[in-house]
Amino acid sequence: MKYLNKLAIMVALVAALLCGVSPARAAFTLTLSEAGAGTGGTTLTQTFNLTPGITNPTSVNFGDYSVSVFSRSSSPGVDLSTGQALLQHSDLNIQQTSSAAGPLTIVLTDTGFNNTLGNPVQFEGSVASSFISPGGSIATTHALNGTTLITNTTLNGTGLASLGNAQTVLANPGSGSSFTASNSTVLTLTGATSSAQFTVTTQVSPVPAPAGIVLALTGLPVLGIGGWLRRRQKQG
Repeated sequence: MKYLNKLAIMVALVAALLCGVSPARAAFTLTLSEAGAGTGGTTLTQTFNLTPGITNPTSVNFGDYSVSVFSRSSSPGVDLSTGQALLQHSDLNIQQTSSAAGPLTIVLTDTGFNNTLGNPVQFEGSVASSFISPGGSIATTHALNGTTLITNTTLNGTGLASLGNAQTVLANPGSGSSFTASNSTVLTLTGATSSAQFTVTTQVSPVPAPAGIVLALTGLPVLGIGGWLRRRQKQG
């Protein structure tokens, strides 16, 4: 009886320990930072925890900027409309509120994408603006598992829309069960009322099969039927 009581206590202790251990949660975050004269020489940083699968609005007065951002991630899977893992933020309105502002850095990160798209994968990063005040600029990079793979051409402010700048590379998502995708944008504006509106998109997708292989596979059933017919004719 004493043995059974001790066994029950041990089982309860193990169960309590197991319940107390929680796996690391995947994180979808938006981080803003500003460094420069407007901050007194220090760097201001603020991170927002977001929810994947929905559009996350973030409106905040941060440092020397008024920021309104819409962020979304298809994590842990893919976007149903494109079949790609999607990480995107649309900056509908970012306005500088002080002429002494330093550059604004915007980083969007998701650590919880399922690693089920193959190896290698097709990694794409793009940026497009509908408006950048003259004298301003947008410099954007895209990273997989913390390694920058794409640097978009810098968009310079002309007061007009800038066409999307997209680049695609083949990349190794690693051997783990998940991978991390992120993009980083450095926005530089001049003047207390200058502003910018732009969209940054990072996408990961399976590598398309070569056209020759697809044609060969689609032709296999026909070849099989042809061979069967020839055998039947010989037997006849």
